[in-house]
Amino acid sequence: MSEVYEVYEYSWNSEDEMIYVEAEVADSIMVSHATLYEPEQWTHGRCMTTFVWNDDPLDVPTKENIFSHINNNPAIEWELIIPDDC
Repeated sequence: MSEVYEVYEYSWNSEDEMIYVEAEVADSIMVSHATLYEPEQWTHGRCMTTFVWNDDPLDVPTKENIFSHINNNPAIEWELIIPDDC
């Protein structure tokens, strides 16, 4: 499970209940490969994901409840948004 530091933006389609989220996610960019003496090193990066929002139609997503949901859900898979300077 990846820890999320901050939710930057999100959009929700109430018709199909899919939500798109961009967030700062821990351990998403490798900054140093493993060596004989040191393990690989990772840092945080901006990532995106989509998933079906809550089953409760009255539970409209907010930045706060999205943050709570994604930090407590190990099934969410993140995709790195490649930085422009790479």
